[in-house]
Amino acid sequence: MHRTGDSERWLGLSPNGWYQVLSYLEWYHPAGSTKSEGIEKDHLFLSQWSGPLTSNSITLLFDRLCKRVGISDKPVTPSVLRDTFAVCFLQAGGELDELASVLGLRDTAALKRYARVGTQESQNEAQKELAEEHVSEPLPAPPKRRRRRKTSSSARISNER
Repeated sequence: MHRTGDSERWLGLSPNGWYQVLSYLEWYHPAGSTKSEGIEKDHLFLSQWSGPLTSNSITLLFDRLCKRVGISDKPVTPSVLRDTFAVCFLQAGGELDELASVLGLRDTAALKRYARVGTQESQNEAQKELAEEHVSEPLPAPPKRRRRRKTSSSARISNER
């Protein structure tokens, strides 16, 4: 994968990830297609006009998909997905240097921010789980009170003598 500045980066994929990419290539990049050979070989994801996706076209795609599925209360952008991935990666036990390699980060400030957010969210989840456990435990039954029979005042006076 080529990034800005012509640096190359490799990303690992799970078997399911490979299956999904190969299925996409088979469906959208069929052999003998009329697409320009250079564009088809250099870019994995293409626009509807068979050109490379630009950052603007990706933003517009996210907007359309959010409207289609009814997400309007929170913005969903490629940056939000990247940040979510980074925090989940660290919460799952990933190391900061691995994350830097996967995301292609050289700046340690972003890594520290991801680590801080991941730690805060882990603590919040732990507190939430403790609260849920406390609430879900059955409360002990209150002790049964014995009712005293009311006696008339004349009966009390006779008992006191």
